[in-house]
Amino acid sequence: MRTPPRHLLRRASTTLALALLLPLLPVPTGASAADPVQVAEREVAAMRAEVERTAGQLTAGTRRLEREQAELGEVERRLADARRTADEADARSERARTELKAVVGAAYRSPLPSGVVLALSSAPDAFGDAVAAQADLARVRGR
Repeated sequence: MRTPPRHLLRRASTTLALALLLPLLPVPTGASAADPVQVAEREVAAMRAEVERTAGQLTAGTRRLEREQAELGEVERRLADARRTADEADARSERARTELKAVVGAAYRSPLPSGVVLALSSAPDAFGDAVAAQADLARVRGR
């Protein structure tokens, strides 16, 4: 069984409370009791107006709550998407750092000749000589 919406429960509880409390209201006596029916009708009309006003406020408040809960759901969904995107970017960044460390480490352990030297070397032996010459230069410079 599905639970009824809150505003209907509130309205029903307010109506029930009024139905139970109205008979307990004191009845005027003496001169003011000249027309107790009219007095009671005015009081009932005032209470009905108050009940209607309160029910209207409760209904408006419930609608606002439901609207804001829907907005909150949308914001939470966008937050989850943003977190997922940030996590993916962090993972890509970490992979790039790892790859860069590997390249830098390999370059440090065995430096390659510059692009100009590679372009000027015309044969495999010339390339080897260029690499050896560059290594000798680096040793002389103290690197």
